[in-house]
Amino acid sequence: MASGSGLSIDVHMAPMRPFVGAASEGAGDQPLWSPMSSSLITGAEEAVLVDTLITFDQVDVLADWAERHDKRITAVLITHGHSDHWIGLGRLLERFPDARGLATGKVLDRARFEATDAGLQKYWHTCFPGEIPDSPVLPGLLEDGTFELDGHELQIIDVGQGDAEHSSLVYAPSIGAVVAGDVVYNQVHMMTAETDGASRAAWVANLDAIAALNPTTVVSGHKRVGAPDSPETIEQSQQVPARLQPHRGRPGDRGRHRRRHAGAARRPRQSASAVVCSQAGGRQAQLNRAISMTGAGCGAQPEFRMSSRSGAAHEPNSLQNAPTSDAKHRRDKGTL
Repeated sequence: MASGSGLSIDVHMAPMRPFVGAASEGAGDQPLWSPMSSSLITGAEEAVLVDTLITFDQVDVLADWAERHDKRITAVLITHGHSDHWIGLGRLLERFPDARGLATGKVLDRARFEATDAGLQKYWHTCFPGEIPDSPVLPGLLEDGTFELDGHELQIIDVGQGDAEHSSLVYAPSIGAVVAGDVVYNQVHMMTAETDGASRAAWVANLDAIAALNPTTVVSGHKRVGAPDSPETIEQSQQVPARLQPHRGRPGDRGRHRRRHAGAARRPRQSASAVVCSQAGGRQAQLNRAISMTGAGCGAQPEFRMSSRSGAAHEPNSLQNAPTSDAKHRRDKGTL
């Protein structure tokens, strides 16, 4: 998207892709990772990337795409600490040596937790064996909430609760653009595993705060490929956490979902050991305990499946039609 202000924003999409999960239960039963976005905000000569994608091949494609814009990339800004949004940082910095990886303090704390916790490290390496770094590079600390890009101010706002407890967004006021990470979702299933009733209420309120910026462009961290980056996604994203009753998160319900084609049997929903999100204990420790309980590997996590409708591929028109479990990817984050 170009703008007369001197800044523009462009969005790269990594489509959904397979990863290593539990053994298939039959034809058409395949674990798939959500489609993800990385945004490039450009000025006359410089640019910043927002979020990194996960695997070596995804990051290489992203870097090739960014290079074609012919700008000097000065920073890679990280919206939140879930590893699928920052673990590719080291590989990106090899391609763009003038850039710095940057995150707010609370986002950096969560990224550091994911980089050093044995259970989470086992989780990610089980899901993507040989496709992610053994020693991931962490972003540096963003000292204040602003970043200058070719004379234009970008605001990095610690918004708080999204699908993670501590999330930030990148706001370019001169073009009315918000890169919202996983606070806003766009026509894909939302992860609510790290939330309880209170934190979901906070999530809804934070979406109101984003709407108060009156953005014209809102980029979600996870979105259906081809979905427009419209401000309507803010209200759509409020509907799922707002209508969920307080419930207990399922241990290990992180980035997995399965696609089951027509004709494949639906497996009944299984119970799982639940972990209550404790305000006092903190959700980072809660997630750590959950992954330890479930063996830390993708195959050890509770699995959910969903059949395509009437034998045809189905694409929800908005989050109004999305199912509301606490699995991050109970249904496909793209086309079923």
